[in-house]
Parts: sequence; structure tokens; C-alpha cells
Amino acid sequence: MIHTGVYRFNDSVVAYRNDYCLTCDSERIAEEIRTFDVYHVWFIPLIPVGFRRRWLCSSCGKDPHERPQTTLLVLSFWMVVLVAFAVLLWMPGRSPVDVMTWVMRIGSLVGLVAVPVGMKFGWIKYTVRAPDVKGKIAALPLLSRDHCIYCAGGLDRDCYCPKCDVRLVQQGDPYRRMW
Repeated sequence: MIHTGVYRFNDSVVAYRNDYCLTCDSERIAEEIRTFDVYHVWFIPLIPVGFRRRWLCSSCGKDPHERPQTTLLVLSFWMVVLVAFAVLLWMPGRSPVDVMTWVMRIGSLVGLVAVPVGMKFGWIKYTVRAPDVKGKIAALPLLSRDHCIYCAGGLDRDCYCPKCDVRLVQQGDPYRRMW
């Protein structure tokens, strides 16, 4: 196995906005974090990827628009796939019987039982339909353009705070897309 990943250096907040976090399921301040990313193999930094910006919720630290729940349609699709997989694996004479075949046979049956049980006990979070993120964001109040929420210093006409080196982003601002 090769262990790979991305190191993130020099985290800094460059912007903030009033947003709706789907994980917290409420109104939150989202922060745009700027990092310098470096790809690593076995903990040795190898390839500099460059600067990257990402929006994160100030409360939970996750992408505010990332859905924490799957839809019932997606769960139904995977149940159909598991049923088809189990039927094909349990058909007599269709595949050589070895250890891997038995592992996949039993794994497909465990998956068929685990999905409904996980839904029943709340281990698998699901929703009937996808949330209306744009509608929830449109209903949010705008933040004050008078002062910075971090240092309480004054913002200039472009909503930039020279003390904190951050920018306030509102709906409709040309600086950055909201989603």
C-alpha cells in the first residue's frame, strides 16, 4: 500500500460571508480559507499543487454546502445494485467457489441487511429530497458592511478590512461566487 495525501500549509482566512451550513442545519458564518497544498507520498512532500481556496463553516469546519445526508433515491439505487450482486453471486454454477466468492456472497447479504438497519437506527442519514441551498441562502440577512466581525475595525467601500486582511462577501458581490 502506498500512503498518499495532501499537506496544507499557511492556512489563512481571506474572506467571510453569512451562509447556510447544511451540516449544522442553520445560519452560520462561512470563512474562505487559503492554503498552499503539497502532494505527499509516505509523508514526504513531493509535488507542490499550489494555492487553493475553500469555504468552510466556522462552527463545524466543513464545506457549508456539502450534503451530510444522502437522498432516498440514491439509497434505493444501491439496494438494487446489492440485490443484483447477491443474486448473481448465489446463482448455482455461475462462478468458481473459492474463499473470495464466499466473502463477496456473505458481504452482499450483510450489505442488504445493514442498509435498512442503518436507516432504522439513524446510522445512515438520508432525506427524501435534496435541500434547497440557494433558497436558504437567499433568505439570509446581509451582514453589516460597517465593521469587521473579527476585529471590529472599519471596512472600506470594497468591504475589505485592512487590519485583518479579510474581505466581506455578500450575495451579488462580484468578488467571489457564493456557490
